[in-house]
Amino acid sequence: MNMTIEEPETDPVIHMAFPGGIDDLKEYVLELKGYKDHWVKNINDEKDTRWEYTYHGRIKNYSVWKELQNGRSVEAGPFKVDQIESVITKLSKQPFTRQEQMIT
Repeated sequence: MNMTIEEPETDPVIHMAFPGGIDDLKEYVLELKGYKDHWVKNINDEKDTRWEYTYHGRIKNYSVWKELQNGRSVEAGPFKVDQIESVITKLSKQPFTRQEQMIT
């Protein structure tokens, strides 16, 4: 089955049977939209106990992590892919493709 969600931001956005309850799901949505990206730690700072990643960061900045260099937090990694933009570009050119996916 193929299903097209034409307006994904309209109600009901939150399933009432989400485990943990509505408040937990709202927090998860904030993470997916990028509002918690500042919670990601510097990977080589042993004292930093924040999250290792967010789903938004994995989707928007695939293959990038934060490192501490000269006392500053910088992005590092072999390459950087905005998977959201990549999927939008591909689907704009070929809306019927099944080849597009995002990796977290």
